[in-house]
Amino acid sequence: MTLMRAVDAIVLILEKEGATQAFGVPGAAINPLYSAMKNHGGIGHVLARHVEGASHMAEGYSRAGAGNIGVCIGTSGPGGTDMITGMYSASADSVPILCITGQATVPMLSKEEFQGVDIASVAAPVTKMAVTVLEAAQIPGTFAKAFQLMRSGRRGPVLIDLPFDVQVARIDFDIDCYEPLPVAVPTMSRAQADRVLDMLDAAERPLLIAGGGVINADAADDLVALAEYLDVPVVSTLMGWGAIPDDHRLAQGMVGIQTSQRYANATFLESDLVIGLGNRWAARHTGNLDVYREGRRFVHVDIEPTQIGRVLAPDLWSVSDARAALRVLLRAAEERYSGPLERYGSWVEACNERKRTLLRKTHFDDVPLKPQRVYEEMCRAFGPETRYVTTIGLSQIAAAQMLHVFRPRHWVNAGQAGPLGWTIPAAIGACVADSGTPVVALSGDYDFQFLIEELAVAAHFRIPYVHVVVNNAYLGLIRQSQRNFDMDYQVQLSYDNINAPETDGYGVDHVGVVKGLGCHAIRARTPDELGAALARARELAERDRVPVVVEAILERVTNISMGVTIDAVTEFEEVAEDPVADAPTAVGLSARAPVAAPVAAATRSAMRGVRAVAWLEAPDPATRESPTATRRRYSDRVAPSRSRAMPERSPSGSGASRTVLAAQAAWASRIVLFTGFTVADPNTRRAPGVRGSLPRWAVEGSAPRDRDGLRDGTCCRSGRGWLRGALAPRSGWERPRPPPARIAAGAGPRMRCAPS
Repeated sequence: MTLMRAVDAIVLILEKEGATQAFGVPGAAINPLYSAMKNHGGIGHVLARHVEGASHMAEGYSRAGAGNIGVCIGTSGPGGTDMITGMYSASADSVPILCITGQATVPMLSKEEFQGVDIASVAAPVTKMAVTVLEAAQIPGTFAKAFQLMRSGRRGPVLIDLPFDVQVARIDFDIDCYEPLPVAVPTMSRAQADRVLDMLDAAERPLLIAGGGVINADAADDLVALAEYLDVPVVSTLMGWGAIPDDHRLAQGMVGIQTSQRYANATFLESDLVIGLGNRWAARHTGNLDVYREGRRFVHVDIEPTQIGRVLAPDLWSVSDARAALRVLLRAAEERYSGPLERYGSWVEACNERKRTLLRKTHFDDVPLKPQRVYEEMCRAFGPETRYVTTIGLSQIAAAQMLHVFRPRHWVNAGQAGPLGWTIPAAIGACVADSGTPVVALSGDYDFQFLIEELAVAAHFRIPYVHVVVNNAYLGLIRQSQRNFDMDYQVQLSYDNINAPETDGYGVDHVGVVKGLGCHAIRARTPDELGAALARARELAERDRVPVVVEAILERVTNISMGVTIDAVTEFEEVAEDPVADAPTAVGLSARAPVAAPVAAATRSAMRGVRAVAWLEAPDPATRESPTATRRRYSDRVAPSRSRAMPERSPSGSGASRTVLAAQAAWASRIVLFTGFTVADPNTRRAPGVRGSLPRWAVEGSAPRDRDGLRDGTCCRSGRGWLRGALAPRSGWERPRPPPARIAAGAGPRMRCAPS
């Protein structure tokens, strides 16, 4: 054991637990911890301009990456109370963040010391644990318990309050002897899985609901695999958006009274069995429960026991982690059915017909801009790799109706709490978590003004992203709500800015403020200007490594589609009469039937001896066409003639893009599983949608025999998941779960094989 300050032990624990990124504001009462961080040097830190901003940065960091835990640090008193909104937002959406505050010394806790407040009591209702540590020797155990709680059951935030004298006290501590506490993962039983399948067998129009629990469990691949095996359509909740790509043939949008699509609600109303996975049956999803429940049976799977029956009584339920439940269900389905189901084909086709036709109009040429056109231009400007960040408001609701998300954790949204000002710091946190993924934030003008000072943080630390501000100089959602009271009161933000007449009565000169903080800003008033501004913003952000704000000047009053029941959502604007002309970027229009192509002889030869191969199509980066589901064959010997081939038209336009990377089958002593066979020109080693060059061994199919991590993990790390798989010796092989029938850079499935 080594004698050290308690704060030095804290830093070592943070490192071992993997919480190595902090956001915060130093102060007198927390300076001992900052001194330990400085001495250690292994904890990243972003200096926020406001402690609430730091808490939302920690949220964005945690939400953007599976397993991430963002750390928020502040001093005593207001440093702690400023974090409360972030704790509440994280708690409401099941996001783990660790909040650490300084405190007065232990003898002064009850003596109204300067900036002394019982922050643990204040934070208790919005955290999984809030504690003031009174003994330095309790530090290691308290932090171990905190990490266990943040990762167990329904995820959430923890607050640890540290009196000054506890921080500087010396304790005996050996980091080599510290071990994280085990995390409890409840799992669906096989009997429960069989009951679910019994209900499925009795249903004619089943539907899966992907809730936020699927995202939190990092189970998107498992969800897609199960949906494809059962051939059952999937709808998402707001927090589950991205669990299945929007352009997947089984993806049927979001159900709800606000953040929803016409086709999704129509499909739900036709269903007779609903299987909810990791969802809470929140009011904005269900609307009126009598309408929502009529004529259908429900299965509810959630990791939190107290959620079961809270909103509606399900016909069958299971307390389970989403990933565990999905894997049990898939194993049960594989054993019950001889192969992937086809019985629901007509139901899926009917769903997709609604997806192609029941659309809202987005192609408005009005000036000032209609918000619908803003989202259409965003769909054109930003590709499927984009991560969107937003909070509450008409901008969020309209975005959820009209944008498209193709990957898990690419919709970062304060869904339940929705605090104004959340978007900028959350976008910063998301960028810090994954600097390789382009981030696009979306705000109304009021949300944008709340914590606008945090743009200085992004400029300071060179954190680039694009921020779209839809400016109608109104509290739009509140104004729309006031219609029920026949008023328009205290929601107008317009005024004549004497210093910026170019704002034309819209008030705040956002462009001037943003430039003053060290960022770029572009104002757009017409559809053509907006399209050009979005393209320019991407260039400027990449070139100068600062945020670029694109302000779209909207018409003052626009009502966004919503209602009180899912069968009576009010459409204030025109619907799409001609989908191609009225909603040209709608994802349902891009669905195409797969084009079969013969498997080349060389390919068949290369596959000899390979025990299992997963075939996938690659998305077209130009059109973002849907990757179609593919047929997989698991056997000792692959039968290529029974597999679905790659499309003739390849993203790269070259024959090389159809090369099968099966390690040339000369690797006969290994099992080779590849997901995503599309590569670019072997000379350049570049693949569509992949940043940087692939390693030569991946392109040539001649991987080294003993490469670390190949037995369980990523086959091509530098390709950001374009090629993912696992390799293992023949002996000890287990049949892996089927991978999802898609390929997405940075979101490929993890294939697992048993070690020998």
